[in-house]
Amino acid sequence: MRMVRILAAALAASTIAGGAMAADLPSRKMAPPAYVAPAPIFTWTGLYVGVNGGGWFNNSRITALGGIPGKLGGGGGLIGGTVGYNWQTAGHVVVGMEADLDYRTKTTVTAPFASSSQTNDGYLGTVRGRVGYGFDRALIYVTGGLAYGNAAAPNALASLPLAAFFTRSGQPGLQAGWTAGAGVEFAIANNWSVKGEYLYADLGSKSIAYTNATTLLPATPVERTADHIARVGVNYRFGFGGAPVYAITAGTVTHKAGYQLSVKSPEGYTVSYLHMRLVDITVDVGDQVGAGDQIGLVGNEGPSTGCHLDLRMNVVGTTNQAVAELPRAESIGG
Repeated sequence: MRMVRILAAALAASTIAGGAMAADLPSRKMAPPAYVAPAPIFTWTGLYVGVNGGGWFNNSRITALGGIPGKLGGGGGLIGGTVGYNWQTAGHVVVGMEADLDYRTKTTVTAPFASSSQTNDGYLGTVRGRVGYGFDRALIYVTGGLAYGNAAAPNALASLPLAAFFTRSGQPGLQAGWTAGAGVEFAIANNWSVKGEYLYADLGSKSIAYTNATTLLPATPVERTADHIARVGVNYRFGFGGAPVYAITAGTVTHKAGYQLSVKSPEGYTVSYLHMRLVDITVDVGDQVGAGDQIGLVGNEGPSTGCHLDLRMNVVGTTNQAVAELPRAESIGG
């Protein structure tokens, strides 16, 4: 009887202890932790338009009275518009094209051996390539390409010591040359950015038509037009593409149609990426891709409620969704 009592007491103690230990363990019925979305991935890829303004500083030279060349000096303001397209690679290198056209104000210049004179106003445009590196929302770039516009030529060439007075016969025509420079751009929001840049533009040499006010004889001094340009701008980038999409496994592209891209791995399973924007997909059927290679941009191609990526893995004919936790890109384009 005494042994029975001892066993009963031991059983009761173990039951109580076991209940306490069980109470300390996490319950299977507890709610899972709340999902915290990662920060949106920013990309410079996309079409953009903008406005710019700043100053131009005349570095032009003219060979006029006495046949002696010299700088004209002067400068003024610029204001105009910009359009361009950027493409950001997986390595954060950003390449693109940009075009702009600016109105250029009049200025006052002084030719060698002549008194000061006002110039015509005009325009200055460029079509340039850009190559830079994106530090998340900051972009540092160099740029260069075609420059075009008209010269800022003196309205008159007058010199009392030389007893000469010439007036310009017409507006300077179109000239074309080259430009090069560098700049920095910073995204203040997903679609808005501000920039500052410096350009040097050389439009080459051109003869400017003048007429002697006394003898009515023509004269054609040669002006080489060149400007230093410093300006700032604001750009709006359209939401044609979202965050970059990188291949999660190496393999061969086996399907590219509709709004689906599929890559078959050497192990035999297939990863499909759905809803990427077709024009931004960088690979074709038969191409080899490596794990981490950029293959496109997040989009909303096909039946979609918004900009997102649908990732699917097919193993032995079975489609398994949600095989990986992917960073979410902030919605673009509504």
